[in-house]
Amino acid sequence: MINVSYVRVLREGWLIVLAAMLVCVAAAYGIARSLPTEYAASSTLLLKVDSPDASAFERNQFSLARIKSYPTLVDNPDVIAGVRQDLALDEADYSDKELRAALSAVNPEGTVLLVVTATASAATPAAEMANSAAVRLSQLIEGIENTPDDRYELTLDQVLPATAPTTPQSPNTTVILALGALIGLSAGAIAALLRSLLRRRVASLTDVVRDGGMPVVAQVPVRQQRSEKARLSTAGRFDEAVANLALLGGDLSRGFAVVQLSSDKRLDGALDAVSEAAARARAGAVVIDLRSSKNPVEGQATVETLVDAVQLADLDHVLRRDGVDSDSVIRFTGSGALDQQSLAAALPRVLDAVRERGFVTLGALDLHSIAVAKPWVDAGGDVLVALAQGRTRSVDLAGASSRLSRLGVRPLGVLLVGRRGLGGAPVSTTWGLDTRTRADAGARTQGSPNDVYNLG
Repeated sequence: MINVSYVRVLREGWLIVLAAMLVCVAAAYGIARSLPTEYAASSTLLLKVDSPDASAFERNQFSLARIKSYPTLVDNPDVIAGVRQDLALDEADYSDKELRAALSAVNPEGTVLLVVTATASAATPAAEMANSAAVRLSQLIEGIENTPDDRYELTLDQVLPATAPTTPQSPNTTVILALGALIGLSAGAIAALLRSLLRRRVASLTDVVRDGGMPVVAQVPVRQQRSEKARLSTAGRFDEAVANLALLGGDLSRGFAVVQLSSDKRLDGALDAVSEAAARARAGAVVIDLRSSKNPVEGQATVETLVDAVQLADLDHVLRRDGVDSDSVIRFTGSGALDQQSLAAALPRVLDAVRERGFVTLGALDLHSIAVAKPWVDAGGDVLVALAQGRTRSVDLAGASSRLSRLGVRPLGVLLVGRRGLGGAPVSTTWGLDTRTRADAGARTQGSPNDVYNLG
């Protein structure tokens, strides 16, 4: 389950929400302006019943019973023809069907009122049509109901004549604009939330566990390249990281493939620093760069050269140090000419040959060469995932974790490269029972004090 800080989403995406609202409100206004304008006017009739033989109660009951049948008479041909005649309407422009559609009548529940309503594209014609229809309807009803033999005499008086309305009944611009604003707010909020989820960065130990489901093996600062003093000040953190790898991996000679989730230069610097720290811990280190984006660098041997040397049993020639200190780091970069199948077949021999020399093997992978992680593990190595704190997207970490899982690879954990002077909780807070068990076993094997949980 993804935990979302909606305050952060709003803070980062309020411009998106505002823009979506403005666009939708503008679109709603355009729609409202494009709809035909319709005005409605109403005229009210009051039914009166007189009878010298009936009591007031009887007249009242008769009125309530009879008026319920009158609304349908507004469509009577005599009413339609009368309205057309009163207003001098041309039958070619106003057919009977159109006039019936424009006229309606209702009897409010429990009253002796009859409300006749007319709709038109302009206010004055709507009022004139309502008044004409009310008069013509009252004449029709009185003519039908009042006969010499009837006990009751009915009259329909126009008590509230229709007046020209000041605002149209449709389109209701206020409602349409409010609906547009609501749609814009919803769309903007969804867009801001998706943007936050897709662009969310891994910023803490908790983020690593939540998004990748992996423990943090080590948390190291960004390597400073500007001065030797700055580099030395951070070297101790990388030595601690290598010690952690030894404890969790059981032995540095196993070799570690490091999957870099981005091309951030911070990760390149961290890999260099870790390889140098690993070389200090062992006789030396060999870095095999298998990233698809890397081309051969002048002065560095290619992976093909390393594979050929292994196949020719001439590894000493490739790994000769020519007077270089024993803590040297020998780098090999991939040229892309060697396919992954050939590399996978050669990896076990490569790792075994480097292990015999007492070196540490580090493999640099990226998302395009992540499939190499499987043969690397099959050859007895471990896999790490390296990411830049605050720069690597959460979705990339989750995707890499998923791809490694599909390959059947269980990474040792995450190397979190962050700002200088990292602090806060130790990385051991991200370790589950299995990781702690491995650390305890590694500490016992190497005879190290069991204070690994303080590494951070």
